[in-house]
Amino acid sequence: MKCIFCVVFTFIATAVYGQMPKEGAGKAINPSIPVLPDTVFRVIHLDQSVKLKNQNLAVFVNDQFAGNIPVAGIPPQQIESLTVEHKKIQMKGIDYEHQLYIKTKSTYKPNLISLSDLKSKYTDLRNKPAVFSIDGEVCTSDYSEYFIDESNLLRIIIDRISDKKEKTNIVLIKILSKNPENIKKVKQIRIRGQEAYSR
Repeated sequence: MKCIFCVVFTFIATAVYGQMPKEGAGKAINPSIPVLPDTVFRVIHLDQSVKLKNQNLAVFVNDQFAGNIPVAGIPPQQIESLTVEHKKIQMKGIDYEHQLYIKTKSTYKPNLISLSDLKSKYTDLRNKPAVFSIDGEVCTSDYSEYFIDESNLLRIIIDRISDKKEKTNIVLIKILSKNPENIKKVKQIRIRGQEAYSR
């Protein structure tokens, strides 16, 4: 799944922003401004509202609209083609400037489900707040617009994280897809005598 995200976002970033002039292009670098190395410790605050507002990519899987995030869980070896188009379209009242078309091989039929629907189907947390992580990465998008391939799920693990001092009580829904790394980990857990919720 991480491979798909890397390939897709690299392709889109290159296609969309690759021809834009860089700020400061052709200017000499000011030697009085210190350049910090990548190893310097920093705290970075992300504004998710700005992130969601600036998303303008519509994703389609086998011509089915699948929100504005590349669909998680589709095995890379089952993807026949990825196509990016740059034209304005409107889906569900939202304007999109770019489209990503994912076509899977004819032998593979993904079963798309949103994280919101997945939460209702597999947990008893319907109206309770929860945080999703997919293959170790926390999902920071609109759960009703984030689709995953249900036929490629390996485990759903419900983890409750609480801290009395911080007065926090968070439900974490960990989703594991059927990638080789996750399958190997699940086999190791089974050997130690532990088992997570299985479909």
